[in-house]
Amino acid sequence: MRQIPDDNLSYPALITLSDGRFGSGFFLHQEDATHLVTAKHNLFDAHGKLLNDHAECICYGRNLTTKINISLDLKLLAHDGAARGHATADVAVIKVAGASRSKEESFRSVESLPGVRVQGTSPPDGIVMGAPIESCRRYEDVMIANDIFIFGYPNSIGEKDQLDRTRPLLRKGIIAGKNDLTHSIIVDCPVYQGNSGGLVVERFFTSLTNYSCKPVGVVSSFVPFIDRLESEAYGFGNVTVENSGYAVVTPIDRVLEMIVT
Repeated sequence: MRQIPDDNLSYPALITLSDGRFGSGFFLHQEDATHLVTAKHNLFDAHGKLLNDHAECICYGRNLTTKINISLDLKLLAHDGAARGHATADVAVIKVAGASRSKEESFRSVESLPGVRVQGTSPPDGIVMGAPIESCRRYEDVMIANDIFIFGYPNSIGEKDQLDRTRPLLRKGIIAGKNDLTHSIIVDCPVYQGNSGGLVVERFFTSLTNYSCKPVGVVSSFVPFIDRLESEAYGFGNVTVENSGYAVVTPIDRVLEMIVT
């Protein structure tokens, strides 16, 4: 038996800007809309300006073999208010479709908006998997020491042909702590360039034998270990930055603030 629901494996999306920059994302379904969620720094600079006018998104259908390609005109979407970054948090949302409910909440037929073009789907009407908004677990309910799974595309790692860079990778860790000052979640799970914007799912037991998996946040950054050395004789300094193995996750609350009215 898999440790997470099967449909969770189809939630991740690879986002690639036309200049080659890349990051992770995932889909979140409302009753009347589907949103692509990612880290704000994947799409916008520090001043809120788009890094690029176009992006391509790759995701997979529920069978994990049907590749879905979505072209995004970010300039048009931003102009129409469909692509937005949070005012203070490292999350961004793109409304990619109006959508009708299906029998299964995570399984959606897409009616794309202006600036969104869906290709390569079977059936051809466009099917994307995503987390129902009702399944999200807010910051105050997240529990330290519970297992988490991170979904994403750390395409900065590995040698040639070691990885299929069009398919997501999972990592498992735990919720190490919560930073109430910054309203962020700290996880004991290493992340790398490309993981930013990826979905974080918490697994928790609802009884002695049953468990539930809920989206709790968006990967924002790794926590660095910074080692500073200085020569007493010459005054030269050297700074080494390494990945500590901890990561900062922006809670799903910040996403809900943008799309729930």
